[in-house]
Amino acid sequence: MPDAGRLALVTGAGGGIGAAICRRLAPRGLHVVCADIDASAAERIAKEIDGTPLPLDISDAQAVAQAADDLRSFGAPLVALVNNAAIWRFGEFGSVPVADAEQVVRVNVMGPWHMTQSFAPLMPAGSAIVNISSTLAVMPGRGVGTYPSTKGALVSMTLQFALELGDRGIRVNCVGPGLIDTPPTHDAYGLSPYAELIATLPVPRVGEPDDVAEVAEFLLLSAGYVTGQFVVVDGGWTLIGGP
Repeated sequence: MPDAGRLALVTGAGGGIGAAICRRLAPRGLHVVCADIDASAAERIAKEIDGTPLPLDISDAQAVAQAADDLRSFGAPLVALVNNAAIWRFGEFGSVPVADAEQVVRVNVMGPWHMTQSFAPLMPAGSAIVNISSTLAVMPGRGVGTYPSTKGALVSMTLQFALELGDRGIRVNCVGPGLIDTPPTHDAYGLSPYAELIATLPVPRVGEPDDVAEVAEFLLLSAGYVTGQFVVVDGGWTLIGGP
């Protein structure tokens, strides 16, 4: 049972951007519920920040609804929700198996939908939601399957959520990371063509998970007059063209 008077919930909390956001929120007086489909990863980050692990498949609407019911027993308000969990199944559009495409949609689109639908009722006025999208939501790229489409849908959902939840005093914003050094991408960014691309960025380096977490923290806890916005964190990648 958490000791803090306020709760935050982060999905995909087990590593990369999600873990960085957890580490940012915990020192701000929030008890962080670390949700991840990988139970051991959720446990690891929760132990590190003295949070609560939550093994959860966000694409399972029933499991999400049950998790929301369980969270009510904590007896503390949920003031911050971060929809970060996502997957990708890259490949040329015409060759991506239907099952892979549908799985990406279930996690990247329906997952945040389930989370927001189930957990927003637990959030009091003054709370905030941040959705983690991608710069690929606004830039086309070859061989990335349905991933950009799902991230574009998340931007659109952010606007809808912000409009509908505004009357309840809940702000909703979206962050679009660019080339961020996370475990799945770390090795690739040192190779061609990524190395050449990174050298041309206005901020010529690979982003770190904490670059994204810093913006998420601001939107959740400081930006009281900001809602319905899509903020890219990409070192200027979107300024110089597509992938």
